[in-house]
Amino acid sequence: MRTLPRLLLALYFLARPLLGLQEPAPVESVTLAFRPAPGSALERFFESEHDLVSESMLTSRGDQLTSVPGQMKLKTRHELRVIDHFRSLADGRVDDLRRTFVEARRDSRLGLKNVLELESPTPLSQTSPLREGVSVVFQWAPALERYGKHYDAREEEEAALEGLAEDLDLRALLPSQPVAVGATWTVPAGALRDLIAPGGTIPYDIPRKADPRLLRTLASGLGSSLEYAFDGARDGGLDLTLREIREVEGQPGRREAVLSLACDLEVSTDLADHVQSKVGPMEKASGMQITLATIVLELQGSGELIWDLDGGYARALTLDL
Repeated sequence: MRTLPRLLLALYFLARPLLGLQEPAPVESVTLAFRPAPGSALERFFESEHDLVSESMLTSRGDQLTSVPGQMKLKTRHELRVIDHFRSLADGRVDDLRRTFVEARRDSRLGLKNVLELESPTPLSQTSPLREGVSVVFQWAPALERYGKHYDAREEEEAALEGLAEDLDLRALLPSQPVAVGATWTVPAGALRDLIAPGGTIPYDIPRKADPRLLRTLASGLGSSLEYAFDGARDGGLDLTLREIREVEGQPGRREAVLSLACDLEVSTDLADHVQSKVGPMEKASGMQITLATIVLELQGSGELIWDLDGGYARALTLDL
């Protein structure tokens, strides 16, 4: 099965503008750094769309492979809207973050076309237990070199915290030193996991009458949950080029950097254990065993990142793969 993913991401941020800035003098290089003011807050909106079309499908019984007639199409759309409160920062890292969820939803549509060219669409709309009003606190634990996570004010399912990621700031895309217009640097494929899955693995509620085939497909990392593919082998990366430095429209004296993105990477892993854990009760009763579930993602495309130089955060990102 070949996946043809199309990923569109858009970020929108709201932050208090800085006043009284003077027109900067021309400079040869700039520092792209994450440095929002402690105590500030940003509203973020991510939207991603995945289109998957199967070119062929095979089933196996022992050593015998059988071609399955027909075609599968899967369309998935994710939306994530949060407000991040930066309570403490140090050395370009957030030490204490409070993330308030505004909306997290996933809309999927599975189409199965048989040999008679009859298509049977199966729609599915899901919301997350991390719904409006739920807040999660991320606190950096130096001894463990990772973030601890807990709910703030209102408790929800503890299991929902497990796969959440703190970095919605695109820090992995930034160069390690000042760069001039025209400079290019490469980010390795492994660093793009948080870009492909903003906020980490977001849990979703499962409707009672949901098609188990669709749920298993989504959980397997086909058309959704692409972050699981980054647990295995990786090759290639994302090239970023500083294209220009310009004034923010409507904010005299405030600067932003415009970066071009060019993606060419491949990631692959065997998700057999993960897919087996998502098998439904009826499939388990039938004795279904997943022994091999290799997913390979070849991602090529381009995009644009706009970075607020004075505020120290990303203003917008688009990426089409």
